[in-house]
Amino acid sequence: MKQLFQWVPWFEALAKQVGQVRHSGLVERVKRVDWAGLRCAVLDQGDERADPLTFFYHLAAIAGGKPEKRRTVYASISKVFGIESDLDHSFSDGFIFPTPPGVTVMFNNTGADPQLLWNMFDRARAFDGTSDDSAIANTFDSTLQIRGVGVAKLTQVLFLINPKEFLPFDRAAVLPLGIGGSDAPRAKISWAEYYRETDKIRSAFPSCECYDVNIIGYLWTKGTLPREGNRWYQISATEESWLDFLDNNWVYHAGQGDNRSATEGDVPLILKLASPLDKPKAGDVILVHSGKREGRGIGIVYRNDYSELLQQNGRIHVVWVNKKRAILAANMPTVRFSRAGRGSYAAFAKSVAYSATMDLLPQPDGPTPSAVHELNQILYGPPGTGKTYGTTTRAMAIVKGIEVDEVTEEHRAELRRLRFDPESKTGQIAMVTFHQSYSYEDFVEGIRPRLAKEGDIGYELRPGIFKRIVDAALNDPDLPYVLIIDEINRGNIPKILGELITLIEPSRRLGEEEATKVTLPYSGDSFGVPRNLHIIGTMNTADRSILPLDTALRRRFDHVEMMPDPDHQLIANDIAGVDLRKMLKVINDRISLLLDRERQIGHTYLFRVNDIESLAATFRKSIVPLLAEYFYDDWSKIRLVLGGSAFVVEKREGEQELSLVDEGLLDPDTTIHEVLPATATEWRDPVQYQLIYDESASVGRNQPTEESRDLGADQS
Repeated sequence: MKQLFQWVPWFEALAKQVGQVRHSGLVERVKRVDWAGLRCAVLDQGDERADPLTFFYHLAAIAGGKPEKRRTVYASISKVFGIESDLDHSFSDGFIFPTPPGVTVMFNNTGADPQLLWNMFDRARAFDGTSDDSAIANTFDSTLQIRGVGVAKLTQVLFLINPKEFLPFDRAAVLPLGIGGSDAPRAKISWAEYYRETDKIRSAFPSCECYDVNIIGYLWTKGTLPREGNRWYQISATEESWLDFLDNNWVYHAGQGDNRSATEGDVPLILKLASPLDKPKAGDVILVHSGKREGRGIGIVYRNDYSELLQQNGRIHVVWVNKKRAILAANMPTVRFSRAGRGSYAAFAKSVAYSATMDLLPQPDGPTPSAVHELNQILYGPPGTGKTYGTTTRAMAIVKGIEVDEVTEEHRAELRRLRFDPESKTGQIAMVTFHQSYSYEDFVEGIRPRLAKEGDIGYELRPGIFKRIVDAALNDPDLPYVLIIDEINRGNIPKILGELITLIEPSRRLGEEEATKVTLPYSGDSFGVPRNLHIIGTMNTADRSILPLDTALRRRFDHVEMMPDPDHQLIANDIAGVDLRKMLKVINDRISLLLDRERQIGHTYLFRVNDIESLAATFRKSIVPLLAEYFYDDWSKIRLVLGGSAFVVEKREGEQELSLVDEGLLDPDTTIHEVLPATATEWRDPVQYQLIYDESASVGRNQPTEESRDLGADQS
C-alpha cells in the first residue's frame, strides 16, 4: 500500500530543504507557516536557539493530533518550503510514524547547544547505514547527554529525518518483537550498541528499508495486523510485475479481470472459483516468487480490495517484510495465485535469505492445499517400479499439503475416506484406468442408455468422472482434488480427451492469464478446468504393443521417471545366502546392455520374497516369463541375462528332430531351449541364483540334474 509511505519522500524533501537554508532560513520559513492556531515549538526558546530536531519532532506531534490541524500545517509547510509531493494530508494511515505528545517535542529547552543539534541533524542526513564512523558516534552520544533526551526521543527524530537508515527504539514498534538485544528502550545507549542492534533487527527483514521495518513492527505490536491463525498464499510474478508490486506495495492477479473488461457474471465467477483473490485478510502472508526456484519477497496483507470489488483493478495491499531476491530451497508451483502449503513454506523457510523473516511468522496451521506439486504429472518406467503405489502417495501429499517423502502409512490409511464418490461428490481423490475401448463419453460426458422401471430403454446425458471431479473442485476451490489415470498411454488420447488436451494445460486453467473455456458438445455447457485439480498418470514404458504417448499430451505433463531400485529397503539382501539386491542390479544391467533401460525388472517383484520357496515361485512365474516377453523368446539372450544359472537349458535334437534336419526342414545349427519344470530342484537351489551375479559361486555345480537331462538326449 504505497500511501502508507507517502510521508517518507515528504520528510526527506523537507530535511533536504532545511539542510540547505540552515538556521536563518529555517527561522524565516517557520514564521511564514500557518500553524493552525498551534504553538510554534521550534521558536519557543527564541530565534537564535531554533534547531531542526525540535522542528521535525514538533511536526510529528502535529501529525498525531487533529486531522484538520495536520492538513493545514502540512499543506502550509509544503508551500513555504517548496515541497512537491503526493502526500494526502487527509489519509490518516499515511502518517504512521512516531507521534509524540506536544509537551515533549523540545530538544533545547535546557540550555543545550543548538550547534550540537544541527550537527546531529547533518550527521543523520548523511548517514547511509554502511559505517559506524566516530563522527556520528560522538555526536549521537553527546546528544543523549542532553537532559530530557532519551534513546526513544532521539531515535524517533532521527528516523523522521532519515527514515531509510534509522529505526525508532520505542515501545510502540519493533523493539517489543524481541529481535534485537532488548524488547524495550533503555534510557541510555551508545552509538555502537544502537548500530549493532539496528543491524541485527534489519537482518530479519532483508532488503527492506527502516520505514518498512518500523511500520510492520507497529502494526504487529498494536494488533492491527493479527499474527496468529493467518493463512498463507503464494503468487508467481514476472520481472515487470514484481517491480510493480514492490513500488506500489500490492500484489494482484495479472490475468482475467485485470486488464480486460469483464463480461457480466463471467470473469468475477472465474476469479472467485479458481483464484482465491478475495480470501486473503489482514495479517495473512503472501510469498512472491518467479518461476519455481527464485524467491522475490514476502508480504503481509494490509488490506484486500478484492474482498469488496471482485473485479478489475482490485488489489491485495501488503507491507513488505522481505524484498530479497534469492534461490529457494525447493520448487514452488507455477500457478499465478493460490493457497500455499507447508511445502511452499519450507521452500522459503529453508532458504538463508528468508529464514530469519520466516522465524517471525506463524507456520501454516494444519493441512492446507498444496502449492508445491505440479498440476499434471506422469510417473513412467518399467513394470514393478511402484508407479501405481506412487500415484496414491503423491495424491495424499497433495491433499495433505506435504512433500511426497513426508507421506506416512497413517496418511495412506486415510485413502479410503478420501476416495471421490461421483454421486455424492464427496472425497478428493478419484482413479480411472485407460484402455483401448475407453472413450470421451466415458471420461467427460455422453448420452448413455438407461433401463426404465418398466423395462423400456431410455437415454440420458451422463457426466463422466472427469466432469464430475471438475465440478466438485470448482465448488470447493480451497481444497485440492486429484484424478489418477492409471495406464494413461493405453487409451486413445485424442479420442478420450478431445478439446480437454488444451484445458488441462497449467497456463490454460481457470484464473490464469490464458484461461480457456470450451462449450461441451453434448450438454452445451461452458467448461473449464480449475487449478485445484491435479492429474497424475502412470505409463508403462516396457509395453511396446501400444503407441507412444501423444505428443500434445506429453508436453502438458511433467514426467517423473521411476526406475528399479535394487537397494530398496523391502528387498532382502540375504535369502539362504542369496543377495537379492545384487542379483536384481546385475540382471537389470544386462537387460540394459542387451535391450534397453526401459525394459528392466522392477524392484517390487522381490518385495514378498522371504525364503527360497517364494524366490523360486517369483522367478518361475514372474521374472522368467517377463524376460521371455522382453526378448521375444530369444532364449540365448535370456541365458546371458541369467548368467551361469541353469534355469534355462539347451535341448539337443532327438530322433524326431534329426529326421527333420535330414529332410531339410530344420537348420542343423538350431538350438532349442527349455525352461526347467516346476519340479526341478534347481529352482530351490540358492547357488543357481548366486551364479547370476557371481560366476565363482560354485565350481562344478552348474550341471543339469536328472530331471533336467530328461528334457534332451543322453549327453554321455
